[in-house]
This record gives sequence, C-alpha cells and structure tokens, in this order.
Amino acid sequence: QNNGDNITHKQAFTRFVLAIISFAVVGLGFVYQLFNKDNLAWHDKHSNTYLIKN
Repeated sequence: QNNGDNITHKQAFTRFVLAIISFAVVGLGFVYQLFNKDNLAWHDKHSNTYLIKN
C-alpha cells in the first residue's frame, strides 16, 4: 500500500489476477513497467501496491 502497511486480501487478489492477465497478454503488463515513471507493472498500478526494498 502507499502507506507501507501490508496489502489487503482484495488488493492481493486483484494483483494476482492482473499479474496472470499481464503475463498472458505477451507480458505487456510487465513491459509497461519499463516505461512507467514509477516502475509499476499493471497489477501493481491497478491494485495500488508497490514493492518496498528493505
């Protein structure tokens, strides 16, 4: 989430489903990440999540 908390079940489900779709569409959802200013793939952008490196 944007505040650093753990994601909700709804966000996790949305992220999972969209990641599968992103991969199924010739990986375009992941390629999008290369051109997005925030480096977010489709599944991250639409589930309002991002990875935090510790």
